[in-house]
Amino acid sequence: MRATNRDKWTAFVLSLAVPGAGQLFAGSGTFVLWLAAVIAIGSLAGPVAPWAIGLLSLFSAEHAKRCLELGQIRKGRGIVQSRIDCPMPRKNRVKLGIELTIPKPVAVVWAVVADLPRFLCVDPYHSRIVVLGKDRRPGLELALEHRAFGFTIWRFGRLLSWREGAGYAFSDLSARGIASGFPHVFFVGIEPTDIGTRLSVRVRGKWTAGWIPRPLVRLWLWYVCCEHARLLRAAFEEPC
Repeated sequence: MRATNRDKWTAFVLSLAVPGAGQLFAGSGTFVLWLAAVIAIGSLAGPVAPWAIGLLSLFSAEHAKRCLELGQIRKGRGIVQSRIDCPMPRKNRVKLGIELTIPKPVAVVWAVVADLPRFLCVDPYHSRIVVLGKDRRPGLELALEHRAFGFTIWRFGRLLSWREGAGYAFSDLSARGIASGFPHVFFVGIEPTDIGTRLSVRVRGKWTAGWIPRPLVRLWLWYVCCEHARLLRAAFEEPC
């Protein structure tokens, strides 16, 4: 059964509060191990126990979230290969890239990629996509529900281009306007290869939180890229 992003963040917050609670919510028997770890740290770690339990909570929360993300990745299959490109932002300009090699025909991959409400939710933070129209052409309006760490916000965008069978681009903007909230554009493209299909997801935008040191910004963006790539691999390793 596929879980929604709303479910995974519920699991995240539960385990952040009590290690193992999110795993119990997800139906994973590993909750016993997380609770046992809390008890062990509390009895053995002494004065550093609160810090150790806090760190354990973060690891437990991330694990609980992964238990509910689009189904768990099948370890060891290695069917879909991926790579990411996440350079240091320059003058607040963000350029990110994810590339997947998928051993499936272009037509099969396109059928998944073209399903906007479904495919655009294969993302660490997109919870729901509302497509405000039926025709897939530039100007089509999109409402994008984002959910992270228990909070929900709506962002808005438009379909900027559509090449049937080849790709499209769309914007992801804050409701406060294009000058705030990390305005960015996604470029999604597919092309045939000798072994199947190459899928590329590129992001171009402007980092507006200038008070955050650039190394921390890059670390965060790298984490998001890794998560996005992992979810995409999981989606295409399942039968399309």
